[in-house]
Amino acid sequence: MSANLNDRNKILQNQQQMTDQINSLIEQSAQAMLCGPDCQRLEKEESLKQKYLDAKTNLQTAPIQLEEARKQFYVFAEGQGAYNDMLEKDLKEKAQQISSLISEKFNQEVQGAKTLIYYYNTDLINSKNTIELYDDYLKKNRELDKKIKDSKGDVLTKDRKSYYENQEYDSLKNWYMLFIVLYYIVAVLCFATMFPTLSIIMKFIVFLLLFLYPFYSGILFSIFSSIFAQIKSYFPKNVYI
Repeated sequence: MSANLNDRNKILQNQQQMTDQINSLIEQSAQAMLCGPDCQRLEKEESLKQKYLDAKTNLQTAPIQLEEARKQFYVFAEGQGAYNDMLEKDLKEKAQQISSLISEKFNQEVQGAKTLIYYYNTDLINSKNTIELYDDYLKKNRELDKKIKDSKGDVLTKDRKSYYENQEYDSLKNWYMLFIVLYYIVAVLCFATMFPTLSIIMKFIVFLLLFLYPFYSGILFSIFSSIFAQIKSYFPKNVYI
């Protein structure tokens, strides 16, 4: 009898679950018929938005709720003094963490500043060296430019001097040839008119002396000049000259 009663209850429960499922399907179908795809999308969007806002509110209020729950627990379990000590300890730890972070950040900034100063000093030294090198090159270029201009001027002067010297030399050669021709003409006339009575040997000797005179006259002039200078050296000198 009891077994039949249990079976009947199970059957009734199954029928109730089936009825609830059918009613849920009917309700969903009715809502789908009353609310089209756009309406259902809007309802879904509103539902998700509400869940997002609730989660955001919980996230923002969670630290406050956590702190309030912790306060109530410590005050109730250990008293207000223990809570204050715990709170002071937390604040000291946070202050130490903040101090460590600030110190670490400060050290990083100091190291970065030192690195920048090192690079700045290096660039400054390189800049000074570059300026000095530029000035040195500029000075050398000016000196080289002056030497080039002077060498060009010297070359032009030497060319001009050589031109005038060559011109003068050509003029002297012309005069020399003229004097040689005149000398030989005069020598021939003198030989023909002044030495007709001499013997043939003497005429030949005189002819050679007259003919070769232009060639040995320079040697004779050098000898006579040396003798004259030697004789002049024995005479008193004017110290004021």
